[in-house]
Amino acid sequence: MPNVVIVNVKKRYGDIVALDGVSLEIRDREYVCIIGPSGSGKSTLLKVIAGIIKPDEGKVFIDGVPVDKIPIENRRLGLVLQDILLFPHMTLWDNTTYSPVVRGLNYNLVREKGLTALSLVEIDIPLEILPNELSRGAQQKIALARALAADAKLLLLDEPLGSIDARTARSLRYELRRIVKSLGLTAIHVTHNQEEAMSIADRIIVMRKGKVEQIGTPLELYTNPRTPFVCRFIGGEANFFEGKVIGRNGKSTIVALSNGSKLEIYDPKNLNGKVVIAIRPEHIVMSVNENEVNDDINVLEGHIAEVHFLGSYIRYVVNTNEGELIVKVPRNKIIFKEGDRVYLHVKHAYLFRYPEEGLEKAIAYE
Repeated sequence: MPNVVIVNVKKRYGDIVALDGVSLEIRDREYVCIIGPSGSGKSTLLKVIAGIIKPDEGKVFIDGVPVDKIPIENRRLGLVLQDILLFPHMTLWDNTTYSPVVRGLNYNLVREKGLTALSLVEIDIPLEILPNELSRGAQQKIALARALAADAKLLLLDEPLGSIDARTARSLRYELRRIVKSLGLTAIHVTHNQEEAMSIADRIIVMRKGKVEQIGTPLELYTNPRTPFVCRFIGGEANFFEGKVIGRNGKSTIVALSNGSKLEIYDPKNLNGKVVIAIRPEHIVMSVNENEVNDDINVLEGHIAEVHFLGSYIRYVVNTNEGELIVKVPRNKIIFKEGDRVYLHVKHAYLFRYPEEGLEKAIAYE
């Protein structure tokens, strides 16, 4: 089974840098998702691995073998795209068995591989019908079966669930992982859907501006983001402030915000000077009772500006003297109203060295 090693891969389109010296390793039997904003280079990287795009510089190794001179049809990979691209004039069976047929396998082998692939995707529909008679979800299952019937050991998935309705996509994402793990395949899955990546990936590659920003498990990326951008991107929202280190308390650093509020933040890096503080909305406890606040540190005071009901939680926008904060509270908690005076107790925050390009550019998606 293949591992994939990418060494200093670069790709430009005129003045646009699509990949800027990308190096990483994807392990044998691993399910890896690549996420990032539009234009971050994630689909370009997948197409370089597939052999669809030739890099300007760098090497791709599959199972230790450089593949720059190996054509796509000989790389033993399966490619599943958002645009499903089944052959519209072929039946579902002919689509599924296309690869073993063109490879000249005998009838019994073709039948075995086709039936095995279809059983893995758990599809039970007449196989003599054409693709346009199916839902998008069922078509994508046939596309996946076609890749599996090709004896692919490496699956490359480029937004495979992007054109499917949300309910079907949620179900199919878990089927994808089940199939990959049951067959011991290696899978590289590009997606714009962060929830999709967090729920099925062994590791996630976060890309930005053609570079790898961070690689880690979903839990590692959420609990230990290395940059302000990753902190903002993983989880969807975060509150950012500029501050200055004014002291220490054991392994924690005490930071003063612009209007005098103080936060004590766990800081193994022992940062000094100007810093960036990031607070996730779910790491803030909100109260209307001043008596519940028994500390003059890690507490901000404000008024509720907006209330948004979002199913399992309620999202609040709170105006404080340090600026606007977003707070997320489970819906079974007390519901605050617009205009309520509240106290915000910051339970956890992240501390980063102040970026050279400035905070706004450091967390921008483009």
